[in-house]
Amino acid sequence: MEGQDRVYLSLSPQVAAFLTDNDIDIAELLAKAKVDARITLGEDPATVGLGHKEPATIILASAAAIAIATPLLRELIRNISGKTPVIRERQLVQVKDAEDKSAFDANGNPIMEWRETERSNVGADKVVVKGFGIEISFESN
Repeated sequence: MEGQDRVYLSLSPQVAAFLTDNDIDIAELLAKAKVDARITLGEDPATVGLGHKEPATIILASAAAIAIATPLLRELIRNISGKTPVIRERQLVQVKDAEDKSAFDANGNPIMEWRETERSNVGADKVVVKGFGIEISFESN
């Protein structure tokens, strides 16, 4: 796979539990959808330098494959669970202080955080991937 982008995948506890309880993993879902992607684990870049490490699930694929994968994952999870998954795009941004200046930790590293934007969850929406992250959770009823 050449030209791979990294997309950090976050599953809500409910979605993660549903997939675990049903012996389903994201790599299988992507393979079933014939999406050329690889799943790996890494460190959440928003927790670097905070004194603790958070594991992160990372989808490695081309931007085109990831753009295809996002709505497919939503539809596959919806079909399997009978619940509507909500997709949120997340962008890693540097934290600003009260004076709107970039914030840094004690070691001089920039402090980062995920900012989320809820996506429209209609079936035919188009997903633009910029190598950031996505979160999948179930719609609250």
